[in-house]
Amino acid sequence: MSTNSSDVQDHLEDITGFQTLITDQVIRLTTRQELTKYNSKIFGDGNAARSEGWIVQSFMSVPITSKSGETIGCLMLGHGQEGIFTKEAEEMVLGVVSQATVALDNAMLFEKLVSANEEKERLLEKATEQNFRKDEFLSIASHELKTPVTSMKGYLQILEKQVSKEGNGGYLPLIQKANKQVNKVIHLVNDLLNLSKLEAGKLQYNFSDFKISEVLADCIANIKNAEYKHNIRVFGDQNSVIRGDRNRIEQVIINLIDNAIKYSPDATEVLIGLSEDRGYFKLEVRDFGPGIPEEKLQLIFERYYRGEENSYKTSGLGLGLYISGEIIKRHQGRMGVESEQGKGSTFWFVIPLDQDPE
Repeated sequence: MSTNSSDVQDHLEDITGFQTLITDQVIRLTTRQELTKYNSKIFGDGNAARSEGWIVQSFMSVPITSKSGETIGCLMLGHGQEGIFTKEAEEMVLGVVSQATVALDNAMLFEKLVSANEEKERLLEKATEQNFRKDEFLSIASHELKTPVTSMKGYLQILEKQVSKEGNGGYLPLIQKANKQVNKVIHLVNDLLNLSKLEAGKLQYNFSDFKISEVLADCIANIKNAEYKHNIRVFGDQNSVIRGDRNRIEQVIINLIDNAIKYSPDATEVLIGLSEDRGYFKLEVRDFGPGIPEEKLQLIFERYYRGEENSYKTSGLGLGLYISGEIIKRHQGRMGVESEQGKGSTFWFVIPLDQDPE
């Protein structure tokens, strides 16, 4: 409020009464009669607007409205003389209020941004903590599982050899089936171990020069031992010599071939293409399965992602492609996929032929 005395506000008996005057309309009262008629409780004789003989004779209230249209307050002015607040004064105050509204809106927006940022940081910190605990659990669980599962695998292999030697063919198929299931568990445990090491930055790499033909031969032999029906055909020059971690590259290739077979159960072959271009080596694995919807292609290399179309038919945690992609990145390369529904998919990676480990 504007007054003729600096201590008027201190002597007002009920300043909170003026809150009842906050409206979404401009109030401009220029005579004592208008004031009393408008609100006798506040402006009448013996009212809260009296101080040491000084009485409000002119009053104006201009609403302060946010961008959303909400009235968040009012600028109220009072004077001890009648007729002070003219139409021109109203227009001038409206201009001041307009500027004040912009400032208040900006202040409120800033406050909301600060609050949102604090909430975002809190949620991020909570998510980071939960992610750390999850990774720690996976690391411990996978290590604890590895020893008994490996022992089980060894006992089954001994049992399989003994049964074969004794000629007890009735039990042999059951042992072989159990062996396959244990192999699946070992594969899952290895994925979890690799993920925990990868997230902790402890996945080791041993770079050396090797022939891609030797790696491919080992990969195909590994796949055939799983008794898949698909015919694996290789095209391109197999004489390429690349520098990298042989075991990790073999891990990536096996994962791509294994996926190609699993996700094309009705097909009979998988194609592997090899090529070199301007100092880079490229390997492609093509299947003839149902393909991947375009909207899912950008998700395919994310952790734990599994294609809904075939996830019920295949085992796995959805970690293979994520881990493979990270291994290829470590080799200063990149990985991708091309797919057309009804015609299959082609997964590929490109790495430099000659490179130094970081």
